[in-house]
Amino acid sequence: MIEPPAAAPDAVAALYGDVRGYVRKRVAGCDADDVTQDVFERLHRRLADGERPRHLRGWVFAVTRSVVADHFRRAGRAAPPPEPEAPARDAEAIEHEVASWLPVMLETLPPADREALRLVEIEGLSQVEAARRLGLSPSGFRTRVQRARARLRATLEACCAIDRDRRGGVVDYRCEGGC
Repeated sequence: MIEPPAAAPDAVAALYGDVRGYVRKRVAGCDADDVTQDVFERLHRRLADGERPRHLRGWVFAVTRSVVADHFRRAGRAAPPPEPEAPARDAEAIEHEVASWLPVMLETLPPADREALRLVEIEGLSQVEAARRLGLSPSGFRTRVQRARARLRATLEACCAIDRDRRGGVVDYRCEGGC
């Protein structure tokens, strides 16, 4: 297995796995490793020439696309057509489906944690109001809510791998356990 060049800046080297995966989807066999190496050689050369991109990831993948195209040009064949993406699942429907599992998973929590989440997340009370209702200090109740959310998240993640967008919204999932 080839490694990213040691002289490459850490930020570029950190994208090695993403670049390699991108290349492997487009270039077959051992050529994928060669093309990946070519990408990092070109990146290193351009950085050594003083190029400083504003948007590193976009720049790295622009160079990667160029190197892949050059590979197919040199080989005398056209680049393979882009693979059609799987039809996008409706993110709102996915989020609704995942949310429908939560009442069942909520029942697996200890009673105190379950009550804390019920008051805050279902009834919509502020944490201060809920703490007052249960006779707890606001900071103690806040800790209970955080712990309950972490336990609920762990239960959910033990069942399924959840893909989220930048804002934390659920965009896809893959069930891995017995939910």
